[in-house]
Amino acid sequence: MQLHPLTAVRDAGQRALAVGSTAFFLVAVGGGMLGFLDIRSALVLVPIAALLGAAYGVAYYLRFSYELTGETLSIQSGVFGRTDRSIPLGRVQNVDIRESFLQRALGVAVVRVETAGGGETEAVLDFVAKEVAEQLQRDIRARKGSTDAEGEPEPIDPLFAIGDLELALYSLTAFRPASLLVLVFAVPVGWETAAGVLLRVAAPFGGPGSLDPSALASIAGLVLALVGGLLAVLTTWAVSSLISLVGYHGFRLGRAGEDLVYERGLIRRYSGSIPLSKVQTLTLVEHVLARRLGYAGLRVETAGYAPGSGSGARDRPASAVPLADRDRALALARTIEPFDDLEFERPPTLARRRYAARYAIVVLALTLLTFGVHRLVIPLEYWPLPLALLAAVPVAAHLKWANRGFHLGPDTVALRSGFWRRRTRIVPYERLQTVETTRTVFQRRLGIASVVADTASSATRFGADAVAYDLGRETARRLHGGLRERLQSTLSR
Repeated sequence: MQLHPLTAVRDAGQRALAVGSTAFFLVAVGGGMLGFLDIRSALVLVPIAALLGAAYGVAYYLRFSYELTGETLSIQSGVFGRTDRSIPLGRVQNVDIRESFLQRALGVAVVRVETAGGGETEAVLDFVAKEVAEQLQRDIRARKGSTDAEGEPEPIDPLFAIGDLELALYSLTAFRPASLLVLVFAVPVGWETAAGVLLRVAAPFGGPGSLDPSALASIAGLVLALVGGLLAVLTTWAVSSLISLVGYHGFRLGRAGEDLVYERGLIRRYSGSIPLSKVQTLTLVEHVLARRLGYAGLRVETAGYAPGSGSGARDRPASAVPLADRDRALALARTIEPFDDLEFERPPTLARRRYAARYAIVVLALTLLTFGVHRLVIPLEYWPLPLALLAAVPVAAHLKWANRGFHLGPDTVALRSGFWRRRTRIVPYERLQTVETTRTVFQRRLGIASVVADTASSATRFGADAVAYDLGRETARRLHGGLRERLQSTLSR
């Protein structure tokens, strides 16, 4: 089977632009700097190069084919050098269908086939007709085992559909790093505009008998910094909320056999599956605001690939449920991996004093920095102001301590940490890879340690290990021994 003919148009245009622009650059360098080419030769060489690039794009399209045979997805590609790839369907974790707004209008989609091996997408079919993409997704899921007694694909049992209130709350509480890009463009323009407004407002105070110019400049600078910072935070928050709203609009989750299937997106549409056999950990995510209102999100972390985000090693774990009533999220988590009621054992109070000392050191370092700026760069009348943060140190240390802990259940271990965004990781014993106890120099002096329950989860590539932090020595030894015993029991079975 071949890709959609629009692929040839897209590939031809991209190759023509790339090869043509390269030829123009070479002619410009050869004619202007080296002097062995007439710059007017670009009128001939650039169109020829663009045509060659377009021809290569069309040839690549014609030479690309894929076929679903038996238990394998076979892909052949390449113009001069040929590549034949065979992907066993048993290794496939997800068949992800993506549609941009333009692709939806044209009736085409991008199909990404993901496996647990490596950090890159295993195969990309760009573009195929929407009906072909959906049929390919159903066929692969059916041949992986999600079929009924007659061999037809299992019907999808609806599990969750996000409501308007849940979507709005999720959009307001989820932070998207991409929203920080708006600051690159907004801050310079906003700063210049705000500075002009302040100068016009301060002009009447600049006459005889007015405030000292240096004092006036300090006040204006302080106002400008406060207003600019507030506007930057509000703008970033608004953009982040809009990205989340558009990305998770119409989110629906269902179950088909041994797969969770999902779809989401307003402008760019995503659909795919999460194989339950590949699930490594479950993570209950509770933003501080959503937590106060009784809401939580649920993330499903699989081996290797994290479906629903993107492709490759940059992916984060997929949101099985972006945001729902906490009891509802827990009930859904228990349908994926049963676990008992969570009653957490906190770290010793010694850990709380450690957190307070660390925060106090940060505050003193910040004060020292402002003092250095005051003495060496520019006089700062309020350089001791960071010391006021010392009043918040005990509260911050207590909140960090109160939101950490672990629960050792009969089939799973749960590990919790975080205040602003509290994460409760639920790890089945059968998914454990290694158990590790770590102690820094400072932890050793205080007689505490951290226990890591390592799995093959994709989240571990980003430092999101399941960790019980700052436990007493005996408690850490007990947790480590319990996890090791259950790991050995699982390996024996």
